[in-house]
Amino acid sequence: MAGKSISTMQRHIIILKIRFFIIFPFSFFSVLRRKEICLYEHEADIFANQQKFIKALSPYEVFVANIEAGNDQQLIIRDLVESYGLKIGYSKSAGEICAISTLESIFSKYGYHVLDHVLKLCIATWEGEDNSFSANILNAIAKLIVTYGENLNDETF
Repeated sequence: MAGKSISTMQRHIIILKIRFFIIFPFSFFSVLRRKEICLYEHEADIFANQQKFIKALSPYEVFVANIEAGNDQQLIIRDLVESYGLKIGYSKSAGEICAISTLESIFSKYGYHVLDHVLKLCIATWEGEDNSFSANILNAIAKLIVTYGENLNDETF
């Protein structure tokens, strides 16, 4: 009996809803639309206020997080840089590369061997000088290597 009364009740509710939609077709949807707009505005406000107080991550922090996560690209780059006795750091100093986005860009665009060649030429030419590992110099050397390929003589560079 209880099962029949519930299904009968559900039928009556459905019939009432259908009648309501037939009589007032737009009122229900306009109420829903207003609620959607209010919810969206509330969520947008929360998002905007959260973004005010969140500090953007630096490329170094993202790189370290990727290393902690065990991502192959960042592990390979770190190992390559450390194989030359250099380290990846947060600030510019002797034997430290802080152009992390540039290292990742060269690796992803041109591959491991070009990045290795870039570091080799940079170290041989400027012997680890602070400014020799800037993004502009690393990118310029990478473009020279890609453009001239085997015709680039490392000894006269």
